[in-house]
Amino acid sequence: MFSFTDTFRDGRSLPCVQYLVSIALIEAVKSYVATLDPGDTYLAQLSELKIKWPNDLYFGNEKIGGVLCNSNFENGEYFMTIGVGFNVSNEGPGINLANIIGCTGDVDMMSRERLLVHFLGVANMPMSSFTLTVY
Repeated sequence: MFSFTDTFRDGRSLPCVQYLVSIALIEAVKSYVATLDPGDTYLAQLSELKIKWPNDLYFGNEKIGGVLCNSNFENGEYFMTIGVGFNVSNEGPGINLANIIGCTGDVDMMSRERLLVHFLGVANMPMSSFTLTVY
């Protein structure tokens, strides 16, 4: 869905990055879904959205997304690329957000770009550090 890069001077923080990004993604999904349904009907259906160690996001027993991190050390800094995948409205494999909340007919309503906007707000990250890859 998208990837971004960041730099770190202290390598001890690197193992926490994928968890923080996973938490931010879950919060972004909830924020996004709340805008689709002011009555919170959809939001209640997301109670089964969870992080499955070490890098997967699950809804119930089905994988719905994941976070992968890759880092290298150069010139005294760690450079990390973080990739985020989340099934918004795609057809298989697995479940997607549109199916969970019952918005399968309205393609315009379900958008990776809109979810990215919510992620940026939750993660408080600048847009310049992101590369959107639609697949």
